[in-house]
Formats: sequence, structure tokens, C-alpha cells
Amino acid sequence: MVKGLPQGGSGIHFRLTNKTVPDFNHGGNWVAMHKEGAIAPGIFTCFSPCPRGGSHVYEWTADARATKSGAILKRAKAVATHP
Repeated sequence: MVKGLPQGGSGIHFRLTNKTVPDFNHGGNWVAMHKEGAIAPGIFTCFSPCPRGGSHVYEWTADARATKSGAILKRAKAVATHP
């Protein structure tokens, strides 16, 4: 659920980063959004956490932007260890 989308935002760029193995690209994508709400399943793809050799620390970053390549209007992050 996306909340707090800033005025002037036209979408959010989501990115998943493995903080334990930062060279691995888990991916992310741009999602066009003009209002708060849920993101439909399958709208973008990324490699889900599947750590080898113990737990890894993962970080989701969500950058709200006025345009796909424009300046960041607002940033949110969430960090968790998996498994």
C-alpha cells in the first residue's frame, strides 16, 4: 500500500538492494501512480531474497518522482533481515 505520495508525483521507482552482497542486482522498476493505493501484483519484477550461506540484510527504496527520470520528491526506505 502506497501512502504519502507527494503532490506533483507521477510515479515511484522501487529498488531492492542486498546490503550483504551489494554487487547483486535484485532490480526494481518504475510504477506510474498519481494517487495513494495498492500496486497491482505483477506490475514489476525483481529477484526476491534467496540468501546463500545465512541471513542477508535487504533494503527496499521507493523514490517518488514527478517524471520517471526527474528529481526525487520524496524517499522511503525499509530494511529487514531474511530469513
